[in-house]
Amino acid sequence: MRKIRNILSITKADFLERIRQDSFLIIIMFMVYSAYLFVPDKNTKFYLTLKLTQGETSYRGIYNSPWLGSLSALVSVTIMTFIGFYIVKNAIERDRDTGVGQIIAASSVGKIDYLVGKTLSNFIYLTVAVVVIAITTLGMQVMRAESLNIEIWKLFAPFLIVVLPAMFLISAIAIFFEVTPFLSKGIGNFIYFGLYMFLIINGISSNPQNINGTKMAFKSENFYDISGFTILSDRLKMATMDVFPQYTGKNFSVGFEAQLTNIKTFVWSGEGWSKEILLSRLFWIGVAIVIVLIATLIFRRSNLIYKEKVKTKVKIKSNIKTFKEQKNKIKDDVVLTPYKERKMKFNTIYMLYYEFILIFKGLSKWWYLVAGGLIVAGLSSPIDVVKLYILPITWIWPVFIWSKIGISEKRYGTEQYIYSCNNFNIRQFIILWISGVILSLLTACGVCINLLINGELLGFFAVMVGAAFISALALVLGIWTGKPKVFEIVYMILWYIGPINSIPEFDYMGVTSMSIEKGITFIFLILTIVFLVFGYIGRIKRIKSI
Repeated sequence: MRKIRNILSITKADFLERIRQDSFLIIIMFMVYSAYLFVPDKNTKFYLTLKLTQGETSYRGIYNSPWLGSLSALVSVTIMTFIGFYIVKNAIERDRDTGVGQIIAASSVGKIDYLVGKTLSNFIYLTVAVVVIAITTLGMQVMRAESLNIEIWKLFAPFLIVVLPAMFLISAIAIFFEVTPFLSKGIGNFIYFGLYMFLIINGISSNPQNINGTKMAFKSENFYDISGFTILSDRLKMATMDVFPQYTGKNFSVGFEAQLTNIKTFVWSGEGWSKEILLSRLFWIGVAIVIVLIATLIFRRSNLIYKEKVKTKVKIKSNIKTFKEQKNKIKDDVVLTPYKERKMKFNTIYMLYYEFILIFKGLSKWWYLVAGGLIVAGLSSPIDVVKLYILPITWIWPVFIWSKIGISEKRYGTEQYIYSCNNFNIRQFIILWISGVILSLLTACGVCINLLINGELLGFFAVMVGAAFISALALVLGIWTGKPKVFEIVYMILWYIGPINSIPEFDYMGVTSMSIEKGITFIFLILTIVFLVFGYIGRIKRIKSI
């Protein structure tokens, strides 16, 4: 009973601490808006949803409870398995930041109690977000009014059976990453992003047909579906194929889409949940429990306390003279050199030089080796390959360096020193931004040269704007949040939606010709200026708060 009380107390305290933060309200508003986009009107020009197409024809079920339940669960599991990890991957870090970790480390609370409580807190937090999406989906069925027959079980079952086990697994993985020294740092965020991409792409590429063209119900294959993405997508694919045999199940995507035309609808009454599906979801709940138990073996109480390395040692000399002996040597008449006020000169080159020292501090030779390889690839590859592949890869490599641009003073504990200097405000702020721009252009210099050689002046301009935008985004998010993780998450989402999926509206690099033709580059240029203004306002606010 004592263990249960400890676990519940930790869960309650951590969950209440989370929901009291301003970010909780932002997340809830984001979930409501996302759920609204999941269920687009026929005339909507831009939305986030599922797309089943064959040629120029698109297919979807009418907006009844079975279709909307599976549709919203599919899109929400796609989003929540990604951002949910980054949202909750700060449970232990927050205890270290607030100093609560020192109290817990000195208490009698067991490691299992602590980590299980944190995992349950993560799970409840994500569950609240999922419940908001489910309730909003119910509201969207009434709003779209294609079917007003509300079937509660068929609407909420996909969330309960598929999405919630995935959230529990994500909660456990987040705890495991936090207690593992290598994965708790920025590289862990990048590793999880790669894992997420592999799982989602593998789910999208699945096809509910065998080589003879006969539809098959997945059985043991469900146990390999970690997030439940394939389970839900196959249900919708097979439902469409039952009504429209011409649909092969291959043209399937989830994400931001432009307005669809020639949409054919059908009525889907839903189908039951097989025993194999239920067992597969229970299996992954068991895997999550095992992950937490493994995390307890890695976890140390010292992880809750910041460790400060002492680099200097004070040596006490044995021949200290007494105060009286020192006093006798002091002359009565002491003339001090008069102070002459000198005009301070601001040296931009020196400032940039030292900012780059801080930026590149601690990087291994392998980072430089990969960066050099990307520069060579950008210079020597065909221009189409450079724009579609080399540039996006090049500008994901320095993400953990960019994320520290706006928090350098806080990171090295020099805020009070720098903020007390004369005329540092605008000058040092601009230097920070310029250093990020130069970093971006250095890593993409091979791409820039290749664009100029091939006469791609507009593409070169787009890259220049992209470099300015990335640095401004890193600076404003770093100043206002004080943590690098926010930029890393926002940037990877933007990077995936825009350049990777070639969606012009989010293409800040200019990898697609459509983004340049539509003037998207100029929009990002305006956003760069806006971010710089907000970043400077945040800097002034920070100065006044110290």
